[in-house]
Amino acid sequence: MKHLVFVHGFLESPAMWDSIISQISIRAYQVHRPALPGHSGFGHVRSSDLSAYADAVMSQIDHQSQDNFLFVGHSMGGYIACELARKNPDRTLALCLFHSTSEADTAEKKLDRARAIELAKQNRDLYIKTMINGLFDPSRKDLLRSKIDMNIENAIANIDINSIIQAQEAMSNRQSSLSFLQGRAFPLYYFLGANDPRLHHEAMRKELQQLPGAVSFFAEGVSHMGHLECPAVAASFIDRILRADC
Repeated sequence: MKHLVFVHGFLESPAMWDSIISQISIRAYQVHRPALPGHSGFGHVRSSDLSAYADAVMSQIDHQSQDNFLFVGHSMGGYIACELARKNPDRTLALCLFHSTSEADTAEKKLDRARAIELAKQNRDLYIKTMINGLFDPSRKDLLRSKIDMNIENAIANIDINSIIQAQEAMSNRQSSLSFLQGRAFPLYYFLGANDPRLHHEAMRKELQQLPGAVSFFAEGVSHMGHLECPAVAASFIDRILRADC
């Protein structure tokens, strides 16, 4: 059996994929939307390690040893999707990094995460509101305000401070997956926002230059949330991956 596994990002829920799933042709895949530990009522992991998050994701998928996977991960979910592919290289049909990167955090980014943890400790709700609002292109915020507010409300209701800290530490501690992906035997795809302040266009171009054969798409006028900022475009890209695997 072939499994299509959508891994959501930090401060999100499996529901983030609903719009995309409704617009793609599933074909021969069994679709999964696992919840990350500490999100959407799913239990916690014992360590701030992406490997533990990947194990928790796989524990939610009913699969056999001979089954294969196509992993799609958004942001933090992309880091976990890389780890899932690393743990299952011979069973990975393809990997799609959706507003995500294979690189580890820079020293500057690690400091940003440490500051974020301190801000979250001081005022969790304000941190969540600020964090989620910052993921969208300013030109689209008014149009998407109801969806942004719903994401904020869901995160406040379901994600406690310990989960925030643990996820930030796991992202900060992660190792680069670049060398692993350079030696991959499966197709690699990137869906990115041309206006994403977290994954700068030039930095992502340099990353892609080190990954021969990777297929990429930069969505114009889009920041970090393509599933909400341009759902039809995002769904078309993922549908392209499914067609290529047929």
